[in-house]
Amino acid sequence: EVRQREAAGYDDYPVRGLTDGFIQNGSVPLDKIANGYEDAAAVWRALQTEPDAAIIDSFPIQSGFGPNEFSLKGIPTDAGKYDAPRITVRAATSGRGKNVRVIGVISFGASSNFIGIYVGEDAFVKVFGEPELSMHFVALTDPDGSRQAARDIESALATAGVQADSLQQIADENNALSRSFLYLMQAFMG
Repeated sequence: EVRQREAAGYDDYPVRGLTDGFIQNGSVPLDKIANGYEDAAAVWRALQTEPDAAIIDSFPIQSGFGPNEFSLKGIPTDAGKYDAPRITVRAATSGRGKNVRVIGVISFGASSNFIGIYVGEDAFVKVFGEPELSMHFVALTDPDGSRQAARDIESALATAGVQADSLQQIADENNALSRSFLYLMQAFMG
């Protein structure tokens, strides 16, 4: 659960802990960076060294646009730099919570694959405990083979309950859905 500090109640929104491996090797782009951080690399590094640092997808700053109702105030949509707002993340089952500063916003294009609030692994464990499941991201030397690689991983590890998806395929499907909606709106307006 999550809420902005001055808000009355909590909203459901995913909170995810990132390992050092993801932080060091991932390449998720950021559109917005809080004042006090030089660049996106500094923001990602802060998740390893600052226990109250968090990064969020761009949907909550777009007035709740996206799959959830949580809306984050204090990050302007028309500026790349901003003063980091504070939010509280809380485990609904235990009631343990933590105040964090939102120091980066994932680019709109990448947000559909990375929905949620991201904190460092240690901060996540302190609030939510050890995770019951984990997601692993694999970078390919040949990105064009992502669909086949996902099928190969899934079939090789099926007995362990592993599910694999191509982020490229998911992005393509989301884009196709958006394009279809826009075509429908164009036809309606025409």
